[in-house]
Amino acid sequence: MGRKMNSVPGQYVACSPVWIAAIACCVLLAMAGCVRKIGPAPETAFVQGEQLEIRHHYPFQRVWKKTGIDWNAYRTVYVADVNTDFLQKLSWQDALGRGEKVTTDVPSIARYMKKAFRKAVRRDAKSRFRLVDTPGSADISLELAIVELVPNKIAIKLGAYFWGWFTEKTREKAELILESRSRIAMEGRIRDMKTGDVIAMFTDREARKAGLSIRNYTWYGHVKSIIREWADQTVHFMSTTNKDMLKDSSPFTLKPW
Repeated sequence: MGRKMNSVPGQYVACSPVWIAAIACCVLLAMAGCVRKIGPAPETAFVQGEQLEIRHHYPFQRVWKKTGIDWNAYRTVYVADVNTDFLQKLSWQDALGRGEKVTTDVPSIARYMKKAFRKAVRRDAKSRFRLVDTPGSADISLELAIVELVPNKIAIKLGAYFWGWFTEKTREKAELILESRSRIAMEGRIRDMKTGDVIAMFTDREARKAGLSIRNYTWYGHVKSIIREWADQTVHFMSTTNKDMLKDSSPFTLKPW
């Protein structure tokens, strides 16, 4: 391994690490071309679904923004506690490996999500908004709900790949289980705190990114990475008009952490 045969029998030459890295990148990029984004989750009563529509220039799957709104007039934002009342029940494939513990995981992920969105507001390089701690002192309120939460499958993933070497039947079962990717779906509302009106809504669902990462061996590493991306995207979303273009995240990553 790491060396190749020369044209002269019995002699070897070292294989350049640069070539190894180049080949690895080509393989990973080829994999990226086969990866597709996951479809949207069913909408819940948290948002008014009839108003939402697909907007390809936004990073979220479905979006609605009230027309005639001057977003520059809003300077302070309050991030509310994340709602988990509309969380979908998991199938056996989705819950496999974590079981009933998913229920106890939900409050922790909800708290993490609120902290991530608050952090995104504070660290925004353009300082679009000032974060406030009480809804009464905010121009707008950001209201979020987690509607789907599927943990990663650590032990199953490791065991399935190992046992899959022995029988084709076992490998097929492993592939069925592993198709249930770690994922999270959210719904969001932005409310004008002076009028009480909802002025924007959005929904999105993301699954773990393809690629080699230590997150593959954590319960919620992928989910937390998605939440952090959502937080940054939402800060941009709150300060743009319907004509502004915002890029969605890639379904593939080269980051190992």
